[in-house]
Amino acid sequence: MYANPSISVLKTASVIDNGDGLTDAGDLIQYTITVENTGNVDLSELTITDTLTDGAGQALTLTNGPFFSGADLGSGLGILKVGETASYIAYYTISSAAASTGSIHNSAEAKAKSPGSIAFDVIETSDNGFIIVGEIGNCENEPTPCNGTSEDHDVDPILFKISSTYELIWSKTYGQDKYDIYSSIVEKDNFFYLTGYSTSYSGDYYDVIVSKVDYDGNEIWTKKFGGSGCAGAYCGDRGYKIEIFNNNLIIFGDYASQDSGLTAAYYFIIDDDGNLINEYLLDSGGSEFLFDVSRSDNGNIIATGTSKVNGGWEPWIIAFDENLNILFSECYGDANTTADGGFKVLTIENDIYMLSSYIGDQPGPRMNKLDSEGQLLWSKKYEGNWPKDFIYHDNEIYILNLVNLGPSNNSLSIIKTDLNGDVIWNKHFSFLGGGAYDVEMIVNNNKIIVAGTICLLYTSDAADEGLGVDLGGR
Repeated sequence: MYANPSISVLKTASVIDNGDGLTDAGDLIQYTITVENTGNVDLSELTITDTLTDGAGQALTLTNGPFFSGADLGSGLGILKVGETASYIAYYTISSAAASTGSIHNSAEAKAKSPGSIAFDVIETSDNGFIIVGEIGNCENEPTPCNGTSEDHDVDPILFKISSTYELIWSKTYGQDKYDIYSSIVEKDNFFYLTGYSTSYSGDYYDVIVSKVDYDGNEIWTKKFGGSGCAGAYCGDRGYKIEIFNNNLIIFGDYASQDSGLTAAYYFIIDDDGNLINEYLLDSGGSEFLFDVSRSDNGNIIATGTSKVNGGWEPWIIAFDENLNILFSECYGDANTTADGGFKVLTIENDIYMLSSYIGDQPGPRMNKLDSEGQLLWSKKYEGNWPKDFIYHDNEIYILNLVNLGPSNNSLSIIKTDLNGDVIWNKHFSFLGGGAYDVEMIVNNNKIIVAGTICLLYTSDAADEGLGVDLGGR
């Protein structure tokens, strides 16, 4: 089933007269606010924002409150179980100035967080449908609140199989009793292979996990890979990307176990049964992470991530030939001031496009174009705060990112550029309600399909959602 978080808010007012029999200055208004959890998941961090104005639109201040007065299923402050209603009370003593305007207006808004499901990847399947990969917090055996983010909680991978007409066929959860997530998926020979990371095996630190799942979502096997212990202050190994390689599977991620210096880039090859064929560590003495991979027309593998080999975090590209020999390994940016990391990579013919994030005096998403030998051709900055994904279609590039338009006013934007990085159009989708935490997109039937985790303002803040946008941005 879908996680479907929602709440409803009801507010009533009653006047306690000051003894003169009139509703006027000196009377006390008691406001009762009830918030009901009308969804199918428990909520936490419930807060009430109360807005009070007079008849002229001037802001007023409550005399007291809102105060939490109890919940009908016994939850404490800030917690709301499925079907539970919490009550709050606030008071306002009418002033002479407010009374002279003839009316008092009051509204209440509620925000809460759900365990939710967070989307990490989406692919088009061989039956013209889709698979969305995400995680969901399982609160059944957890202390309240369970928000689906702590490594101590039971967080499970979840898959959604969607038809070609965008209808849900099935959804299934996986994992064990601690923190398990999938971050990437690939289809091969009518099976799905996934990679991610888990604390369910070692208990305290992440292990890379790889799972094989059939077309009906049945788990065939799950195996763990990586080392044990810690590398200095860093602990655990993670898988971020899985790809088909020479009829086997190759997984890219990072490695922070006892036989590495700090965090090392990590990649390994397995067969269809999960048997390890070979594994590799790139340990420069700094720290490196590999997040995304693409294949060029000449068969080279291009991986991007972030590296601290020069002292500060920089966007990083490493290129391999078809035998996994390293062709080049380069960082792009100023490690002292501006660079953060490379998060996504595309290869168009043999050119390389990297989507990265910069901090410092010019924050926001950047797209870098490199030639096949790793030489930087150009670097261009775009509106936004955090890059999410980009795709290539019909000689154009579509960049998906999160834009902060002000307090509580985030938005998704899609930027269409030509192959020189020049903007053709930039469109916002603020109606989605505050942007997205993790989003991926693909092109299907001349539509951009966005799968992600949408922030629902004033209700609850995590639910898997889908968005279809045509190639004109509509």
